[in-house]
Amino acid sequence: MKIVDNVLPKNLEDDILNYMSGVSFPWYFIPDVTRESFISGEYAQPGFHHTAFHEYSPKSPIYDYFKFLSLIIEDKINYKIPLHLFRIRAGLNIPLVKENHKFDQEYNFPHLDHNPDIVTCKTFTCLYYVNNCDGDTFIFNEKEKSDLYTVKGRVTPKKGRILIFDGEQYHASSSPKDSNFRMVLTFNYHEKRVL
Repeated sequence: MKIVDNVLPKNLEDDILNYMSGVSFPWYFIPDVTRESFISGEYAQPGFHHTAFHEYSPKSPIYDYFKFLSLIIEDKINYKIPLHLFRIRAGLNIPLVKENHKFDQEYNFPHLDHNPDIVTCKTFTCLYYVNNCDGDTFIFNEKEKSDLYTVKGRVTPKKGRILIFDGEQYHASSSPKDSNFRMVLTFNYHEKRVL
């Protein structure tokens, strides 16, 4: 796990925040910020997302805005060979919904950002925190699905901070309780193309 603060000049940090929190940014509602589907009555934290780049290619015009940041992050990973950008996903977590307080769950569902049956090469998951807020990211020791996850580390969102970690490690976001929103850009890189 690697944390890099102040990776951008303050005016660029501000520009990203203003752009993503502006009325013209195309956010899309999802009923759960982690899972594609959920069962009624289970913990499900709604939020918003926008996938700008997926399966090694642009999926949205906003990719052009974030391309420079993907190159900076790849440089900070400092891997032995050039990496393949797989995905850029913007995520917007809203404060914990009332329904979820009864679950007393500290974080959203642990997950990987890829299908381990398909992606068998080295991967990196990298987060760029767009704003200062609560809603830590949890990194777990486990590299396989588990009934019990143990926390290896947790990182608090800080505007302009980058978090880089092994894409094989299960991880989870958490939703803010005190802040109005938690905004994060996720960048996924693969050692080699798999599709």
